[in-house]
Amino acid sequence: MRLIARRIALQDLVKPELLLLLLCGIMMGCSTSGRFRSKKDESYADKLERVLIVYSDEDTRAILGRNFSHRLVDDLIDLFARQNVTSESVQFDRSKLDGNATVKAAEARFQPRQVLYFRVTYVNTSSSFLMVDPNQLPHFSHSMAITLEFEVSDSKGDKTIWRTDVDYYSVPNPKKVATDLAENMRAAKLL
Repeated sequence: MRLIARRIALQDLVKPELLLLLLCGIMMGCSTSGRFRSKKDESYADKLERVLIVYSDEDTRAILGRNFSHRLVDDLIDLFARQNVTSESVQFDRSKLDGNATVKAAEARFQPRQVLYFRVTYVNTSSSFLMVDPNQLPHFSHSMAITLEFEVSDSKGDKTIWRTDVDYYSVPNPKKVATDLAENMRAAKLL
């Protein structure tokens, strides 16, 4: 008996459009660890106790997914609760003349010991699709850079005690960001 081998090219099995969607799905599903750059006021020896988290819920759903900031803050509140740190969140409202009014009201009501400010400071994404030859697979490239900023202030002295910027080069998972942030705070002896 003679076996006849038949070679089937990948492009015969998968249409280029489907391959592009598959690659996008794979890249969106991968989340890398962030690169943290942190600084701490070494004279500050207290741990986080009662934290008000202030954030701006910017519309980043096209790149980071729906309610990214809100999901991240909820995950931080859960992590803080497991560390016996009482926390609450409030959104900074840029649409109002005094966007800080809601923050001031939350501070008066909650009486935090520390305030954690969070914001998305940089988002850049670039994709390209190039069909070199109809008989070849398409070439797809994608790059992404996202920077998140976190800053902890002592509410009594109104001074910054710790800050960090974290860079991601793929869509970060909010739960993973919260976990990594807590680890960095633990390393800084804030938790």
